[in-house]
Amino acid sequence: MIKLLAVDLDDTLANDKHEISKADIKAIKELTKAGVMVVIDSGRSEFGIKRHLEELDLMGHAHVAVNGGVILDYTSENKVIKPIEKSVFDYMTNKFRKQKREFMAYRDGGLTYEFAPRLYVPVSGFHGAENVTKGDISKIEECPRLNTYYSDEEDLKYLRSICPDGYWSTANSHILDYMPNGVNKWSGLKYVLDMYGIDKKDVWCIGDQESDIEMFKNCAKSFAVSNCDDFARKTADVILPRSNNENPASYLIYKYILKDEEKLKTV
Repeated sequence: MIKLLAVDLDDTLANDKHEISKADIKAIKELTKAGVMVVIDSGRSEFGIKRHLEELDLMGHAHVAVNGGVILDYTSENKVIKPIEKSVFDYMTNKFRKQKREFMAYRDGGLTYEFAPRLYVPVSGFHGAENVTKGDISKIEECPRLNTYYSDEEDLKYLRSICPDGYWSTANSHILDYMPNGVNKWSGLKYVLDMYGIDKKDVWCIGDQESDIEMFKNCAKSFAVSNCDDFARKTADVILPRSNNENPASYLIYKYILKDEEKLKTV
């Protein structure tokens, strides 16, 4: 049996209402009882993840937030892996302002925006409105991730060219994320694996989009939900016949890990 299952949150484990189904909660608890560590590896900031860790009884070990930019550890302390260099941060945010682009910056505990009418609704849905606040982004001292809104494929191509020395990834709702090179969901997960002495050959993962690709490439086996984007579809080892609204985690757990056909019939 594997030792660890890494699970993306939004549009994978969480359904369209940003909730985890009772079936998936039950299956994850059964998996941990069987001795498999379950690590949430998400783009959300701390407070968008914490309530789910509580309902899954997963507060006892480390997890990955902000797409690898932050390690959450309620047994010790959180750690920012690598913030965006200040010169790059200032260059990008000043360019966004001059172009009157919507953008948000991650900070300790949440996100800050100056102008973001289209970004606000989807981002606050993921992270919680109380954690997405208006303010002066230039005052943020350590920012592990920026996001902005792109209108179409041409705009997306242009934005990626602004600062090519970095890691760009798309999310749903026309959101484009920027992080420093070398920081992604896999680098964050690798940090956690090293903490607990787990080899990647004993790790599986599940996700849905471009930001999960490095995790897909490095884990022993990768799964994507049926509602995944084209990047994930081309990279994952297995495309599950379940969307994020159809108990994908319990399907994966009962079919591939615990191999319990009777419980699989119930989800």
